This record gives sequence, C-alpha cells and structure tokens, in this order.
Amino acid sequence: MLSISGKPYDTLEQVIGISGDSDQSLKVYDIQYKDVDLNDDGTFKTGEILKAINEKTKMVYIQRSAGYSWRPAIRIEDIENIIKEVKSVNPDVVVMVDNCYGEFLDYKEPTDVGADIMAGSLIKNPGGGLALTGGYVVGRTNLVEKVAARLTSPGIGKECGLTFGQTRSMFQGLFMAPNVVAGAIKGLYLHPSYTNHLIVKFAQNPMLTGATSFRPLNSAHLKKWLNFVKAYKPLHQ
Repeated sequence: MLSISGKPYDTLEQVIGISGDSDQSLKVYDIQYKDVDLNDDGTFKTGEILKAINEKTKMVYIQRSAGYSWRPAIRIEDIENIIKEVKSVNPDVVVMVDNCYGEFLDYKEPTDVGADIMAGSLIKNPGGGLALTGGYVVGRTNLVEKVAARLTSPGIGKECGLTFGQTRSMFQGLFMAPNVVAGAIKGLYLHPSYTNHLIVKFAQNPMLTGATSFRPLNSAHLKKWLNFVKAYKPLHQ
C-alpha cells in the first residue's frame, strides 16, 4: 500500500499498523505500507511517487481531504492527472480515494477520472446533515464485492447487513446533500468577505472551491474568531 498524499487520518494509523500494536492491523497480514508526502503547496510529488511504485505495489491511496493536517485539499483535476501518471507505470495497480468532504463539489467524482474504488462517510457531505451514521464504497464491481466480503462474510457480501433503522434518514440525507453542500460552499465564499480584518489564516484559500466542503482554521487565530462570533448580534435584536 502506497499513500501518495502523506500519512492518512490519525484514526487509520492503527488500522494500517503505522502505530499501535493491534494484532488485526494490515501490517499483521504482511501488507507493507509506505507514504510519499505532498509538496508544501499541496501538490503531488510525481517523481517520487513514480519511483516508489514497483511490481509489489497493489494499491495507491489518496486522501482528498486535509484531515487533521495543515495542507490544502486535493482538487479533482489533480487527482485525475496523478492517476494517469500512476497507471502509466503500473496499469494494474488499484487506486483508492478517500473522498470524505469531497462529494458534490464538482461535476465529477474521483471514480469519473480513473479511481478504481472510493469510500466516504454519510455523516459528512452525502448524508446531508440527516444521516446519523453510515458510509459508502463505490467503484469497480469486483473490488466492491471484495470489500463487502470483508464487511460481512464471503458468499454473503453486500446481500445482507444491519442498517439499525437508519435507511430512511440516509436516503433523505442523500436527497438533500447537493443543496446542503452548495450552502456550505456559499459560506466558504461569504466567510472571507467579513473576516479578512481578523487576519484569520486558512490552510487553503477559501475562494478556491472544488476540493472539500470545509477549511481548516489556524488555532493561533481561534481566539480572534471566537471574539468575533461573540460580538456578532443579529440585526433583529
């Protein structure tokens, strides 16, 4: 497994086996892990990535969102370009994209530009603020079936599984999601217009959309932001 967007979320480190001593991590199953950091401007280090790919590389992983790190989110066109480069070296490698916070931000999704499989969370963009839990996996049929077999059991796969009575809220959330995400994007445009005087620093220019539906805020400016919020009073009061 080769992560080409640096280390993934902290919560995935023990799953992979980067940290911790779990006897159920990918490392225990002899799945080796390597990562290539992004450039300071958030772009891919194409040369290093292509050198890191060899005949043993089975999967290339891309985390679209910044997660908990201070970097720009990855745009869909950048994902498309790097997938073409990766496939030119090894067309059989599986490209997986963690698409959390990236849904409905562009006319295309990662699977439209070459990603073999993609996953995300329903408590973020596609849940529309209504889904209480859940996630999704989409992509090539054979790969989705492999994931389903691990989730439940071989032979059963995605033909069964508990939804804990959440099906209605999931579908309602999915229906509302494009409009909810559009509202979030409008907020990203509006926000800098009335907070520039606070010298609030973001990991990515808030006027650049098409990456994720949120922007990390520098903790050093958190006090200024909180004071601004406390001082704000609705016009009707």
